[in-house]
Amino acid sequence: MKRFDEETNTRIFYRRYKLAKGTSDRDSLFKQQFKVKKNGGLFAMRISVEHEDFPHVPGCMRGEVFTYYFAQDSKDGLSTNLTYINRYDMKGFFGKSSL
Repeated sequence: MKRFDEETNTRIFYRRYKLAKGTSDRDSLFKQQFKVKKNGGLFAMRISVEHEDFPHVPGCMRGEVFTYYFAQDSKDGLSTNLTYINRYDMKGFFGKSSL
């Protein structure tokens, strides 16, 4: 993770991970902006980006975040409303053993 703008709470996140045997490695690089709301709830949005500090890794497929929206609200302190929408393309090869 690399913070690059404290005023807007915008960050760049890099993740690399392995999936099941026979599946190519994955990584993702995205910009996330979040805001803590007055009622204590949280709102976040993400989108894929390119950044010179996180170049493509040979042999690793870079997934792409098209849409990410996360909202959490607590109205009475006891219950939580959660809205989560994510459209993500993992790309790459999935072997038969991973299905």
